[in-house]
Amino acid sequence: MGSYKNLVETILSAPFWVQEALFIDLLSSFEEKLDFKADVKTDDMYTLYVPELTFKGKKEFDTHERGHEPNMYKLLQSTFVKKRIVDIAIDNFMTLEDVSKLLSEAIKLEYIKPPVNDAVSASIYYMSGEIRLGEYAKRARLIDVVQLDTAMRRQKELNASSGKTVPIGEVLIEQGFLTKEAIAKIILIKDDSKRRFVFGGAAAGPSSGQSDDTAQSRMNIEMQQMKMQLQRYAQENQILKDKLRAVFNLQNKNK
Repeated sequence: MGSYKNLVETILSAPFWVQEALFIDLLSSFEEKLDFKADVKTDDMYTLYVPELTFKGKKEFDTHERGHEPNMYKLLQSTFVKKRIVDIAIDNFMTLEDVSKLLSEAIKLEYIKPPVNDAVSASIYYMSGEIRLGEYAKRARLIDVVQLDTAMRRQKELNASSGKTVPIGEVLIEQGFLTKEAIAKIILIKDDSKRRFVFGGAAAGPSSGQSDDTAQSRMNIEMQQMKMQLQRYAQENQILKDKLRAVFNLQNKNK
């Protein structure tokens, strides 16, 4: 099988949230090289969002005072170097759901600033499983409170008459509040949020095993992260030494 075909199959087998981010990155590259501007709104794309560390989060990352699980500190480290959600997930071998759960917890702990974008904020809690589709659509401002209330009342009527649970997405479509395409995309991203993307063509769920190459790649990334952290510590140590030297010199001048 040719290298190009392998590349294409790797991309097409990736979770939708990875494909979406890759599409935007390629589009940005085309815009720069071909000098044109595509009419694509990226502000609401959760995968492209760059979380912002708070002072409290920076302190916890430095000290590990609270003793959180390792993945929490991986999230804080990734946020410290200003990575996007898609990069955080892939670089740390996490699913989008994994990152969303960590991000939700980090926001509650005031380690990361809450997003100002409603769609991004809604995505965090929807992908983490804290809210359902109807609430997500409302928080993302795809529908309003009245429309959600109307849809939920209609859902109860349909459930009672049919004797089964009718998905809220179907009701939102029936009521004309959202299109089939919009609901399909929301459900697709939610389903694929449980899939992990691994380079080399594999896209697996959270519990899948890793090949030797994958394990080696992960080790290389973790080694690089450790090197970055050691460099940061060395820089901070040098700053401290410079401050102490300045204080010492000042004391000598005052004698």
